[in-house]
Amino acid sequence: MNETRNSNLVIGAVLVALGLLFLVGQWFDFDVGSFAWPLFILVPGVLLLAGALFGGKNLLPLAIPGSIVSTIGLILFFQNLTGRFETWAYAWALIPAAVGVGMFLMGSWGSDEASRQRGWNLILTGLGLFVAFGVFFEFFIFGGAPGLRVVGPLVLIALGVYLLMRQRR
Repeated sequence: MNETRNSNLVIGAVLVALGLLFLVGQWFDFDVGSFAWPLFILVPGVLLLAGALFGGKNLLPLAIPGSIVSTIGLILFFQNLTGRFETWAYAWALIPAAVGVGMFLMGSWGSDEASRQRGWNLILTGLGLFVAFGVFFEFFIFGGAPGLRVVGPLVLIALGVYLLMRQRR
């Protein structure tokens, strides 16, 4: 019974937040639908996470799809706000990190140290890929800021020289 009450609290809070968002949109005369459509992806992800948190041990595996769907919703929300949909070239790397977040949460909430550790490793791998591909695409493909066009290659040269010198020792 307590789990149902907690779920109702989460769903109620989400509905109040959505209602407030749409109401503010009416007051300030902007189209919330074109601004907030990623919420139709983000909210189910958050609800899946809430189900994993409040649903007991049997629903803990919902943390993985919940974190994936929530992450995709956040990526789309960012892209919709900024108009930078080309970031999908490297934002995909956040999806394996999201799987890691789900595994980490599942392991933490379920006291499973092995799942927690595997999740942490996957988070680090996904974030590493995101940063590496993000730097590559932003500096070399998308052009970046003019100063960064010089700094990026210089960083690569310095890293290469460091690795060559390290190998030589």
